[in-house]
Formats: sequence, C-alpha cells, structure tokens
Amino acid sequence: MTSISLSSQKKLTRKGLLKPWVNLTLITHMKIRDNLSKLAKRNQIDKKIFTDFRNLLTTEIRKAKAEYFSNKFKENENNIKETWRTINSVIKTNNKINNNINLKENNTPVENNKVPNKLVDHFTGIAEKLTSNLPTSQNIATFYLKDRINNSFFAEPIVSIDILKTVNKLKNNGKGPNIVSTLVLKHNKDKLSDILTHIFNKCFADGCFPYELKTGCITPVYKGGSKSDVNNYRPICSLSPFSKIFERIIYDKMISFIEINTIFSKTQFGFRSGLSTEGAIIDFLDKIHTGLNKRHHTVAIFMDLSKAFDVIDHTILAKKLEHYGFRGKMLDLLKDFVCNRNYFVSTNGLKSATKTLNIGVPQGSTLGPLLFLLYINDMCNCSTLLEFTQFADDTTLTASGPHLNELTQSVESELNKVLDWLIANKLIINLTKTHSMLFSNKRCERKISIRVNNTVLEQKSECKFLGIIVDDQLNWKAHINYISSKISKTIAILRLLKYTFPKHILRTLYMSLIYPYFVYCNVIWGAADKTIVEPLIILQKKAIRIISRVYYTEHTAPLFISLNLLKLSQLYDINCLLFIYTCLYSNKLNSYKDKMFRNSDFHNYNTRNNSDYRLPGSRLKKKDNHILQRN
Repeated sequence: MTSISLSSQKKLTRKGLLKPWVNLTLITHMKIRDNLSKLAKRNQIDKKIFTDFRNLLTTEIRKAKAEYFSNKFKENENNIKETWRTINSVIKTNNKINNNINLKENNTPVENNKVPNKLVDHFTGIAEKLTSNLPTSQNIATFYLKDRINNSFFAEPIVSIDILKTVNKLKNNGKGPNIVSTLVLKHNKDKLSDILTHIFNKCFADGCFPYELKTGCITPVYKGGSKSDVNNYRPICSLSPFSKIFERIIYDKMISFIEINTIFSKTQFGFRSGLSTEGAIIDFLDKIHTGLNKRHHTVAIFMDLSKAFDVIDHTILAKKLEHYGFRGKMLDLLKDFVCNRNYFVSTNGLKSATKTLNIGVPQGSTLGPLLFLLYINDMCNCSTLLEFTQFADDTTLTASGPHLNELTQSVESELNKVLDWLIANKLIINLTKTHSMLFSNKRCERKISIRVNNTVLEQKSECKFLGIIVDDQLNWKAHINYISSKISKTIAILRLLKYTFPKHILRTLYMSLIYPYFVYCNVIWGAADKTIVEPLIILQKKAIRIISRVYYTEHTAPLFISLNLLKLSQLYDINCLLFIYTCLYSNKLNSYKDKMFRNSDFHNYNTRNNSDYRLPGSRLKKKDNHILQRN
C-alpha cells in the first residue's frame, strides 16, 4: 500500500503529489477506508460496508477539492494571470517540463552554452541564404508601380498627449531587451512624457531612429518536427517599450496619410483597420461563386512565400516609399529604422552574441508589417487576368473560364508574370508548398496540371487558407471536422474538471478554449448543410451540459439562457448581421455593399417592402451558402 505521510501543515503527499485540499480528517478516513478494504478482501466484513464508506469518502474528497479551488479563484478574482496559473496547474498535469533547447548538428549534440549562438546564426543567416541565388529579372521593381502619390507626407509635431495615450496601450511584457519595464514606464508616464516628446520630435527633425532602440531579443519557439533540428524553431522577437512607443506614433501618422491618399490596393486585407481574415476569405469565395454562377471553371492558386518579411530589400523599399509620398526626412527616418538591426537569442538561461542585419523588416515591431504591405502593394499590377486576395504574405490567385484547357494555359502564362514580379522584388516563392485547386460544377476531368518554373504545382482538394480549410466542393465538411476534433479535446478536459471547478470557471474555459472555434469566420462555414454542422451542435450541447452539471440527456435551451450563452445557429445569425452592418455603414467593404440592392432599386412603386433588401439571383444551390446570398 502507498505510504501516507502527514506534514507539519497537515497536507497529504501521495506519490510525490502535494494535495493541499486533503486535511487531517480526510487522512483519517483514508486510513479507515484502507483498513476496511483489507477486511473486505479477507471476508471479515461485508464488502458493501467498504464500498459505501469508500463512495462517501470519494464524495468528501471531491467536495474538499472543489471548495479549495473555489476559494483559490475567489482570492484571485481580479488577477487573471493567477487565475489561469491555477487552471493550468490542473489541466497541464506534467509540471516538470524541460524548456531547455537541445540541438544536434550532424547527429552530434551541441553543447548547451553554444545553443544560443547556433540559433542566432541560423535566424540571422536565413535571409542571406535565400537571396544568394536569386535569378535576374527582365524588369526592375519600380516597373510595376502605378499612380505615383504627388503629395508628400508631413508629420505634425508630437505632443505629450500622444505619448500618454500610446503608453497606456502598451502590454505588460517582461521579455526583451527592456532597460525599463513596461510597468515602470506606465507608472512614470507623466514624468517621462515631456522628455520622450522632445526626443521623438528631434528624431523626426533629424530623420533618424535611435540606435539603442534597434535591438531585439529573439525567443525560439518550437513549431513541430524534431526538437533537435534548428530549422524547427520560429523566432519571436521582443523590442524595447520605448521603441514600441515611437513606432506606434509613426504608424498612426503614416496610416492616416495612407488612408487619405487611398494608397493600399483593394486586394490587401492584412493589418488594416476594419478589415480581417474574414473579409479576405469572403472576397476569395465571392470570386469563386461568381465564376461558378457563370458556368465557368475556376482555378485557385495558394501561394507560399519563403520568409517574406525577412528578405525585404531596403533599396527597393526606399524607392517604393518615395513613390507613395514618404520623402525627405521621413524617408530617412524609415530607412534608418530598418537598417543595422541588432538581434540576440535568449534561451537555456543564456544569451547569444549580437548579430547585425541589413535586410528585411523587423518582426515583432509595429512598423514592420506596415512597411511590408507597402512593399508588396503593387503585386496585383503584374497580371490583368488573375484576381488577387492578399492578407499580408498569404496570397491566393483566382481565374475563371469556360474551357478548362485554355484556362490552365492562361493561368500558367500569368503565373510566370507573377514570378517575374517576385524576382524583380527579390522575394522567393516556395513552389513545393504552392498548391492549385479546381472549382467546377461541370462533369469533367477533375485533375489539372499547372507547370511553373519546371515545377508542376500539387493539386489539392482541401487547402488551409487563413485558418479555414477550403475544400473544392465548398461544403465546409473538412473544416467542421477539423474544429470538431479540436473542441472534443477541450470537452474531455471540461468533463474531468466539472466537479472540481466552480461553474463560472468552467464557463471561462468554454469561452477561452471552445467559443473561439465557434465564432472564427462563422459567417463563412456557418451556413453549411445541417447534416454537416450537426456534429458541432452536439459538441456544444455536451459542453453546456458539463458546465451546468446536468444529466447527458437534459434539455439545453434553458441551460443556454442560464449561462447567458448563444447557440451555434444564433451565433451565425448575429455574425451575419454584424457583417451586413459593417458593409452598409463603413467604407471598408464597399465591394460587398455594391452587391446589396433594395427593392426600390428595381421599381418606383411605393410598396410596403420598398426599402427591403433583395437577395441577388443565383442558379446554384452551392451559392445559397454564401454570406451575401443568405441575408
């Protein structure tokens, strides 16, 4: 029998696991239970005496455990960090996780003190390796630029209120090369605002970015595969909070100028206010549905760019910034921001040597993504046949036509133009991870062959795009099966914790771990056939019953009301209404707004339904699941 020891705090230690909810009374009852077990095995007492006592003790232990965690959550009611630490202490049973990174080189282990240097050499050397063998292009990068912005950007002087607002938005992050922590900065913002205002205005006037703010701390994050392979780690970069403040101020001024001059192309949805992955996916699907409604075949190409942020050429970037109106001292400031960036890796309790880079835009920064968008803004100008849908470096190309052979030949020809643009801009496409997909309602050979650069693109029936699995039948079965498997794992966790955690914590787990799957791009897949969505509805009801601690056949309608939660069908309706409202009352989704017609647009009669919206005509059952058709 496992030995039971009583510490001075009257806590039970069993198999090395401390159980703080076990008190002296429970320990005494456990000893009685063990003795009754022995007597029952020897037939000296009726076995029912043992089982009854054991079951009562199990109930007592569960109550004690639930009371312990209930008190623990009450203590940390206003401390979300400690609340999640308590939750994770139960969910993540293996608390002894070794976070050290152990690398191998040619099957030989790398010494621990050399691991940070190996990682920083790898992360800072990727761009040079990728760009060292780039072919030459027939055109220069500026050949594709159109509509030069004649207005030049002018930055109004920074005032103290700009600093205060920006500091308040900073997240408390302890990682990175922080000479001053974010928390200290927030507490002293009133004293520092005038000083920072003077420094940043001086930087604008001189066209320079402080060298001390150009150092980034890289934290390697494992992404899959062998943990000893340096290629299987992703660099996450942290910057100084002072850099984040200055970058945010520059960003706000730049984005205002960009929006006024409508610089961004209509194909770009990434990192833009009011636009999201949802809008990008709907735009992509709308092009497919339009082609299908015309009885055309539609070919889609899902492009994969290799380390797009890391290989940005600074000379080309400067020419594009100048073209878009960022000139003079502002151009000098942006050029200084991207050049001579310093990086070091912090891992295994050690720091690497610092490496300097003069290529790419800094990831983890605020300005980096904006500069990247301006860099690839003219990609859509390289082809007149292909339609682009872009979200940062995630790009899909679509083309439609009545004859499949002619269509594939045209796509091949136009793809070569896209490759020319990439070569001219010194960006690298990974053709082995670039896939094609065919959408068609015709009875024809479903296989297509698209050859680019002597490489035949792999054709797929399912492809992941911005977190959504798109299938060539557009029935969303693959995506719903994918999120169902993810949700099932969380429901198993809820089932284990339903007698341990109070209801409001179980609801918190539902909102944190399950709800995001239900709402992400819900307007896209939420209209799938009922038989396909049914597994998700069943899983949601399971979760609600577990949170409410009721029998597995209990009617769920009252439970949703008591927990103040929405059913999956209600979530879809609300998300559709929000999308339509955004289309009608914002200037971000005008392409969809133009497709919404009222009855008054078709006749002049004063009818009672004159102001109602009319659904666009469609001959396809498949298009009935499109967001604009359902509403």
